[in-house]
Amino acid sequence: LVLEFMQQVGDILRTERERQGRTIAAIADELCIMRDYVRALEDGDIKRLPGAFFYKSFARQYAALLHLNEELIWF
Repeated sequence: LVLEFMQQVGDILRTERERQGRTIAAIADELCIMRDYVRALEDGDIKRLPGAFFYKSFARQYAALLHLNEELIWF
C-alpha cells in the first residue's frame, strides 16, 4: 500500500513538472538535490534515496516548488 501511494505521489509530481515545462535538471538545481533523487521521487523508489525521512522531506519540497496542494501528497 505504501509503495502504491509513493508511485501515485511520483506520478503527480512528474505530471505537474511536465505540465509546467520544467526539466528534472531544473528541479534538482532548485531543490539542491541530485537529479537521481528527483527521478527516484517520480518513480516512487525510496531505495534510491538516503532514507524514508528524505523521501518525505524531498517530496514536500518538490510539491511546494510546483505549487501543489500539500494534501495531494500527504502521508
